[in-house]
Amino acid sequence: MGLLEARETAARVRVEELRREAERVLAELREAEVVLERRVVALAELTEVLSAPELEVDELVAPGVIAP
Repeated sequence: MGLLEARETAARVRVEELRREAERVLAELREAEVVLERRVVALAELTEVLSAPELEVDELVAPGVIAP
């Protein structure tokens, strides 16, 4: 019985190690997904700005503000 119990204990230790590693990987994945989402939004905004028709300086200045 001693050998079986030792193997069970080793298996339990390995399971705990893998659970901790999985938690760490999931945390890193969440962080990477946040960064990716920011990059996707930034690229979409840049594409929108670059594809817009060119505007004159007067059109970019808020009403009531004197353009330089």
